[in-house]
Amino acid sequence: MTEEEGEEFRRVAKLQYVEIDRLRAQIGQLRVENQRLVNWIMGDVPDALTTLQRIYSDPKTPVPHQISASKAAIDHERPRLSLVAKAPDKLFDILERPRLARLAAADAAKVIEHQPRKPIDMAEPTPPTVLGEGCGHHQAYRDHEPDPAA
Repeated sequence: MTEEEGEEFRRVAKLQYVEIDRLRAQIGQLRVENQRLVNWIMGDVPDALTTLQRIYSDPKTPVPHQISASKAAIDHERPRLSLVAKAPDKLFDILERPRLARLAAADAAKVIEHQPRKPIDMAEPTPPTVLGEGCGHHQAYRDHEPDPAA
């Protein structure tokens, strides 16, 4: 290997080392960005509330700063008592109450009178029908047969 070839190899190696360092730095930035995104997806990214909580729970933070952070965070940690109330009825429910009351009163006023029938006695003769008198449908059918003597 000549001196010129050795010099060329050193120059190419130096360029490769520079490029490797640049790529390592870029990989480091991408790892940081990737971790930030993973934390965001998992819900681990500190938001305003967690920042305030970290400030007021840190014993190294000065007391006035802890108090300010506590004041700012309290509305997001616990609901105000004045805001906790029963939701008002919906307009539909208010308008529907009288109609439902009328229906309930009408249902309560309905009385069905019922006279139970006496049980059927199979030994009793059949009552007269509109087709014939006294003997039930068999006699009525016979009355409508043509007379064989005629």
